[in-house]
Amino acid sequence: MRTLFVVLLTAVLSLSMTKAPTGVTRTFDVTARQFSYVVTPFPFSVKVGDTVVIHATSSDVVHGLAMDPYVPDALTLVPGETVTKTFVADKTGHFTFGCTNFCGEGHFFMADSFFVYSPDTPSPAIDSLAPMSASVNGALIAVNGRNFARDTKVRIADAGVPSAFLSATQIYAIASPHAPGVVPVTVINADGQFASANFIYEAPPAPARRRAVRP
Repeated sequence: MRTLFVVLLTAVLSLSMTKAPTGVTRTFDVTARQFSYVVTPFPFSVKVGDTVVIHATSSDVVHGLAMDPYVPDALTLVPGETVTKTFVADKTGHFTFGCTNFCGEGHFFMADSFFVYSPDTPSPAIDSLAPMSASVNGALIAVNGRNFARDTKVRIADAGVPSAFLSATQIYAIASPHAPGVVPVTVINADGQFASANFIYEAPPAPARRRAVRP
């Protein structure tokens, strides 16, 4: 009887010590291609305690994906097939994931980053953009907000852009030429926390029609 009691007590203590999800569920699509990964939505970052669901696939050849400690057993990514991996992000930090299946001469440089941040660290915020819109030729944008750092990166639409840190409340960034439309301007701190605001690329005015003059 005493042995049974000890076994039951041990089981209860083990369950009570197991880390349970404390945040929300975040889902990401990861597509491997020679020689990079495309992660949607971007950035690939979550708060500690969040449950992470990865749907991973390949767009060309067979790739792999491993990330210690969250994906210790490498996923094999085959074109046309999707592999799902779920885990709880219970450790903060910057984690590198890379390809484990030789996929060509750029294989050894095929890597990307996953971030798990603490809610105790101040997150960046964007209060305004100046200007809020520009022509399709691009512009210099002042990103005004809070909690920026010297290593804060700026991404406009789907690409990182050159930027200059002025202070914790202002960063200048170069908006490259882009097709007309609304695109996100995203600031990303070193711990993976981010904030976004919308920027508008304005379509050029339609050429004026000339009326024929009769002699």
